[in-house]
Amino acid sequence: MNTSNAQELPRAVDLSMLIEPHWRFGPEFGEKELEKPHFTFHSTLLRMAAHAFSHCDAPFHVSPDMETIDEMGLDRFFGPARMVDVSGHGDRAALGEKELREGGAAALQPGEIALIRSDHELRHPTTTPQYWVDSPWITAGGARFLLDCGIKAVGFDFPQDRGIREDYDPDFVPSTDPVEDWACHSVLLTQGVVQIEYLCNLRNVHAENFDLFALPLKIKHSDGGPARVVAIESAGDRHEQ
Repeated sequence: MNTSNAQELPRAVDLSMLIEPHWRFGPEFGEKELEKPHFTFHSTLLRMAAHAFSHCDAPFHVSPDMETIDEMGLDRFFGPARMVDVSGHGDRAALGEKELREGGAAALQPGEIALIRSDHELRHPTTTPQYWVDSPWITAGGARFLLDCGIKAVGFDFPQDRGIREDYDPDFVPSTDPVEDWACHSVLLTQGVVQIEYLCNLRNVHAENFDLFALPLKIKHSDGGPARVVAIESAGDRHEQ
């Protein structure tokens, strides 16, 4: 085996949540078997919402006049990506333009995909209520800044809008401006910027620039679709670090 060539292969990093029993998403699992003469077919059955676990939002999610997931071209879901590291801000942090700039968002180029890294799952596992209640969030100003960067999609490893916690936090008080509670949905998704939600393992991407693939299931007339999300680091990207 030529190990020098093997070292030059691209590196794939899985950024997807594991689909497993979950208090919020409530997936339903089943199985069936079909006996054949020489083997047994085993089939897993799965029932869950299109917005459970790692998934992509279509603009139809926030506007009945906009695209459904099956109407969107695949080019909306993959391409050059850049990491924005806000992992130093901790629980319930309001992430605005200043915090995003400090994390590297000022380098975003038009047409890129931004990945906002908080490492939130290291503080609170994704299967716990605290993951949702204590999450940081993107402010309206932060969302407008990302929109002005000209990105085509944005992914998060935390529940990115403050309003997501409303049903689970007994101390939640809505903002006077609803856009502040739903900044990413209101500012970005309404303008066609794809949201890639509920990611994990962003810390395992070592390159600053990489390619991202977040391909949702092609579900007819759906406002979103579950996705397997993968970062691809080329050997050149890794060598530059």
